[in-house]
Amino acid sequence: MWNTLLFSIGILVALGVFKALLLRSKLPPGPPALPLLGNLLQILTSRTWLVFDQWTKKYGPIFYLNIAGQNTIVLGTHKAAADLLD
Repeated sequence: MWNTLLFSIGILVALGVFKALLLRSKLPPGPPALPLLGNLLQILTSRTWLVFDQWTKKYGPIFYLNIAGQNTIVLGTHKAAADLLD
C-alpha cells in the first residue's frame, strides 16, 4: 500500500516538474523560483516595487514570476504596458 502511494506521489512530482520545465520554456525570463512557493518569499517585503524595479533592470521590461503556483507576467515599464495594450 505504501509503495503504491509513494509511486503515485513520485509520478505526480515528475509530471509537475515536466510541466514546469515545458511551461517555463515558453515564458519570458525571470528570477529563479523555489518549488511550490515560487518567488513568493522574494516579493514579501515592505518595498515590493523596489524588488520589481531591480528585476526589470536585470530581466527586461517584461518578466515572469511564479507566485505560489500562480504564473504571473510583470510589465515593468509604462512603455511595455502601453505597447501591449495598443
